[in-house]
Amino acid sequence: MIVDFRYTLGKRTAAVVLFHLLCNPATGQKLRPVDGEVSRQSVGKAGPSDPSIISPATALSSGTQATFTLPARANPTLFTGDYSYTISVPAGTTQLKVDLTTATPNVDVDLYVRLGQDIELSNGMVVADYRSEGDTANESITVNSPAAGTYYIGFLLWTTNTAVTSTVTATITTGSTSNLAGNTLVVPQFINGGGWTTVLFLTNTSSSSENYTIRFFDNTGAPRQVAIQGSGTINTLTGSVSPGQIAVFQTSDAGTLALGWAAVIPGTANATRLNMFTVFRFHGSGAADSEAIVTPGNMNDRSLVFVYDNASGFSSGVALVNPNSAAISLAITIRGQNGGTLGSDTINLAANSQTSFFTADRFPATANNRGSIVISSNSGFAAVGLRFSPGFATFTSFPPLK
Repeated sequence: MIVDFRYTLGKRTAAVVLFHLLCNPATGQKLRPVDGEVSRQSVGKAGPSDPSIISPATALSSGTQATFTLPARANPTLFTGDYSYTISVPAGTTQLKVDLTTATPNVDVDLYVRLGQDIELSNGMVVADYRSEGDTANESITVNSPAAGTYYIGFLLWTTNTAVTSTVTATITTGSTSNLAGNTLVVPQFINGGGWTTVLFLTNTSSSSENYTIRFFDNTGAPRQVAIQGSGTINTLTGSVSPGQIAVFQTSDAGTLALGWAAVIPGTANATRLNMFTVFRFHGSGAADSEAIVTPGNMNDRSLVFVYDNASGFSSGVALVNPNSAAISLAITIRGQNGGTLGSDTINLAANSQTSFFTADRFPATANNRGSIVISSNSGFAAVGLRFSPGFATFTSFPPLK
């Protein structure tokens, strides 16, 4: 659940408090069984009076992951004060993103953010400006165009009698977009979790060493935290590869499915020393793994053609990325198997953003059909296609044609 609005709580009746804290605010569905009234007595507060396991209001640096432990409590408890974190947001920030990831299984932790002061309880209600209250312990809050100031981050542990170990990351995006070098290699889809793994193979095909920076983005273009084996959870990787050397970066298939894209930026402008490909792997229960190799896109392609196959139970999907620092429009022409035009469309992509879809969902004329999709723009873009077998048992890649 991602929240992008400000919501200030006042004093309300116990019934409203009960609904707010224990129900999905979008559907009204009860998330947790409750016995009696929600109040200060049933939702406790751990603050400055508790033994400190974290320095009070520990300041975070943008993009840096912090690991902490919430001690076991007999009742659901709001952890603030000694357990709080802060992030200082400067003027001109375009986005603040706070992510909570929990290693302890089968627990429930909610995430809260408040500008200027710590999160608190008022008549049993959590007072915060932004909140993420799903029924797991992996939560995320995105604040677009945040006001400058100090933001406090607190946690409500619902699971009782269990200590919980989590990580929190606050990422600040300043400036309107990310400018990428013209020789950047673009990975249009970078997947992890939900049984999916991405493995990136990077090599140096030249006779000179080359530095690299790998940056991970979510579909809005904001920096994305990705768990890379051997490197931790990061949104940026840097290093160097010698001539002939191969560097391998792999995500995990555990946890919730997360999508985004990646940019591999060579250290030398205009150089073509680096080359790469990625492997998508899906590990399903009781079935053999399925894999596909995907070659990178670039900053310069302005016209690509995708073949789609939605006949006989097959399904085709496409991921599109705008790696530029300004919005672009993609002109779409849909053709049938005989080459005739079935329709047209326009897809607008914000700077550094990504979109992905099954062609039959986005373009109904392609359902139960085969053909091609011509995509063109006045600016460079990158793309990848995937073809899934009936029942989604296996898949392969459909490379873009030029």
